[in-house]
Amino acid sequence: MSEHQRYAFILTVIDCFTRFVLAWRVAYSIKQNQVKDIWESIITQYFQPNDLLNQQIRVELRNDNDSRFAAKMVQQYFEQNHIDQVFTHPYTPQENGHIESFHAILSRSVSPNDFKTIGVLEAHLNRFYHTYNNVRLHGSLDRLNPSMFWKCWNKELIDRIEKTNHKVRFKLKIPHYELSGNESPREAPCCP
Repeated sequence: MSEHQRYAFILTVIDCFTRFVLAWRVAYSIKQNQVKDIWESIITQYFQPNDLLNQQIRVELRNDNDSRFAAKMVQQYFEQNHIDQVFTHPYTPQENGHIESFHAILSRSVSPNDFKTIGVLEAHLNRFYHTYNNVRLHGSLDRLNPSMFWKCWNKELIDRIEKTNHKVRFKLKIPHYELSGNESPREAPCCP
């Protein structure tokens, strides 16, 4: 960031099931209160409307050992909101593979640029996250974008297939072109 010759931090919360980015923040410094605030918005925007607690859906938050996540106030907040917090072991990025893979994609988008201000970076990230959630197709989601996958899952249009190696594969129950009446899932506005 050339405005202040400083690095900016990006905090991303991704749902490992749908690959949907639930929330993100960018700032020169991210404090434990901001971690709590981002989770407050996730709870009110996603957990409560989908009634996860009454459906007895277990929410597991996997993060590294960063002091912002290890802070007692943050841990108590997660416990009060029925979020199981799991810390990865030091130097084991494979334990948090979804976000590590996501960070590689984010890095390719951010690293070739020299952002003059944090506002310019934020505008770039707004476009990036919109594209990631609503346009970019994911092989692990049967070539659907996260937003469409989530909609199709809720409409029971996705089969979950357990493989012998404990991995899961997803398969759309209808042909992709039926999602929008044309041949491209990129152009599909929503599930039928």
